[in-house]
Amino acid sequence: ADMSLKDQEDFIHACEVISRRGVRNIIITRGVQGAFWWAEDGKYGSMATEPVSIVDETGAGDAFVSGVIYALQSDVTDFERACWFGIRVATLTLQTQKSVSDRIFPQLSQQWLMEWEAMKRERDI
Repeated sequence: ADMSLKDQEDFIHACEVISRRGVRNIIITRGVQGAFWWAEDGKYGSMATEPVSIVDETGAGDAFVSGVIYALQSDVTDFERACWFGIRVATLTLQTQKSVSDRIFPQLSQQWLMEWEAMKRERDI
């Protein structure tokens, strides 16, 4: 769909159009502005990135997608949580010359998943 995406209303409209074509979960990446996500359960939202010093952008998009897929394959059923995980992986990748950060390892992913639970509890209070 040839659309100009300027604000959340535009993102919602684009996702409605795309979802009518059969896509169940949608992510629109926005570079340093984070991502907009749309889940098949009707939830959607914007997610900001953490401010970091960018060393190299190479591999950040791939890292984001890999993080989302890893989370979903690790029994994460909340699409927002999977996108948050992807942003965390991409953020580490932005901070290195390597296209895959050597700071990414399985124990870190478990730590992040616990952090998400803590953040979610605080938000729901």
